[in-house]
Amino acid sequence: MYQALFVFLLVGLSALSTAVELTFEMKTEKVSCFHEQINKSSKFTFEYQVVSGGQYDIDVTVTGPDNTRLYHKERQQYDSIHETAAVSGVYTACFSNAFSTFAHKTIYFDWIRDNEPDNFVATHHSALTQLEASMMNIHDRLKVIVDYQTHFRLRESVGRDTAESTNTRVMYWSLGEAAILIIVSVAEVRRDVREGERERVPVVLMFKLHCMHGNSNVSILPIIMCRKMLVRQFRRTS
Repeated sequence: MYQALFVFLLVGLSALSTAVELTFEMKTEKVSCFHEQINKSSKFTFEYQVVSGGQYDIDVTVTGPDNTRLYHKERQQYDSIHETAAVSGVYTACFSNAFSTFAHKTIYFDWIRDNEPDNFVATHHSALTQLEASMMNIHDRLKVIVDYQTHFRLRESVGRDTAESTNTRVMYWSLGEAAILIIVSVAEVRRDVREGERERVPVVLMFKLHCMHGNSNVSILPIIMCRKMLVRQFRRTS
């Protein structure tokens, strides 16, 4: 009996509110709108968050059935609104990525609508029993737990996307540094080779000048001996 009552209370309490959760990808320069039927005097909560893409910003607008603007924010990463429907009708939430020309966005939003409690509470003309009050308390706490879990998953997703993006940037930076080191090393080796080749020329020219201008060390030698010494010295340097 208590199990049947437990199930009946859960079903009745779950009918008091409905929620729409959606995660979708939004392309550049696009506008996406979502609609929800809400009765008059019903409370609703609308919250959203940019999970990944670009600078984690989006333009959001919420309007009523008579095109009354209830909420409008530009370049926002996350936010939530709590409103009470003034009139019955279709309420619209629009996300705009028109300002972005290259970044796709992944967006999560949650639209919670509290219905009029005519299915459960209104049928109870007497005060709620202790069991019914406990069940309503459990229901409220479970809703809070679900909200916390959703927020933690969103934070985890944002953190993972940031970590992957940072890892990719570090990898590209490391590849760039490795390429620069290779280029600099090759340039240094070629410069050293050229410097070594240039150092041979002054030695040969020095002996040639000694032979031609009659240096004191070689002027007394015949021209043939000067040439032989020049050839011998060139072979040593080479």
